[in-house]
Amino acid sequence: MDIIHRSKIREFLNSHPEATTTLSLWNKIISVGEWKDLQNLCLTYPGVKQVFNDTVFNVGNGSYLIVTRIDYKNQKLFVRKILGCEDYDQEKW
Repeated sequence: MDIIHRSKIREFLNSHPEATTTLSLWNKIISVGEWKDLQNLCLTYPGVKQVFNDTVFNVGNGSYLIVTRIDYKNQKLFVRKILGCEDYDQEKW
């Protein structure tokens, strides 16, 4: 799957360097993966959730949320936002 807006990952890591290993692993898994739908994606990431039009990954044992939009047909994942546990208020998404 092609990850769009990788710059958002780099920006987040500038202020959260402790997330480097976690986000690098997520990036590697997503980059080599192919999924046809959310149900299929859940086989790899059981904790992934659909929140309105966004697909939200809970990574790092609950330390980070990666808010994305996924175009399964074209195998593109758009990073919208990355939140640390201190920013989890869903009302702010």
